Amino acid sequence: MNLNQLTIIGFIGCNAEIKPLSNGTPVTKFSVATTTSWKEEKGEWKEERQWHNVVEFWTRLRPDGIAPCQGHPHLRPGELTTRQCSTGRTGRTAHR
Repeated sequence: MNLNQLTIIGFIGCNAEIKPLSNGTPVTKFSVATTTSWKEEKGEWKEERQWHNVVEFWTRLRPDGIAPCQGHPHLRPGELTTRQCSTGRTGRTAHR
C-alpha cells in the first residue's frame, strides 16, 4: 500500500492568486507559514518558521465567495509533490 498524504495547518502568507487552466479548472497558488516552538535546556524558547508553497486545483472558496487571503488560518489535507529545476549559474538540478 502507498500513501502520500499530508495536512498543513498554518497561516496564509500572501493573498491567493487564482487562475483558470486552459480547460477552465481553477488553480489557486499561495504560501502558508507553519511555526515550530521548543524550549531549550537553558529554559529559553526558540521558534522556527517554514514557508510552504501551496497549489490547489478545484479551489474551494469561502462561503462568501472570497479566496483565502493573508493572515487567515489555513488547514488543508493534500499530497506532497516535488519539482525539478535547474539552479542559477551552475545549472545543477535541484528539487523543490
